[in-house]
Amino acid sequence: MTDLATQDEQAVGPRYGRFLGLAALCAGGIAALGWMPTVRLAGDGGVVAMLAAIAVAFVASLIGTLPIVLARHKPPVEAMPAQLGAMAIRLVAVLLLAAAVALGAGLPLQPFLIWVAIAHAALLVADTHFARSFVLS
Repeated sequence: MTDLATQDEQAVGPRYGRFLGLAALCAGGIAALGWMPTVRLAGDGGVVAMLAAIAVAFVASLIGTLPIVLARHKPPVEAMPAQLGAMAIRLVAVLLLAAAVALGAGLPLQPFLIWVAIAHAALLVADTHFARSFVLS
């Protein structure tokens, strides 16, 4: 018989793996769809800004999962504040990371900020799916 910590790891591991896969799929999908329009509108520098923006949103998405994982043992009613906190943490993380990159990386600002918003919205799919997997279990 396995101990409780091992059972817990086994429950979280596959969910987090699915989350990472879906987040990577969303990030790769928007990068593929946005590549040519970004080249046409902003040039090669715009593509670098797009990729940096997607990376920023991806990292913020990863940070936003922490409260959900930490509240996994709570009943759904008690876990709701963690769900809301995850959204707030993710938003703060994307804003702080985007500000740091925008101020320090020397990327074209307009394509970077546009792609941060697009990537943040697209990665909500993965984040929502991950959060629901804990509420509905």
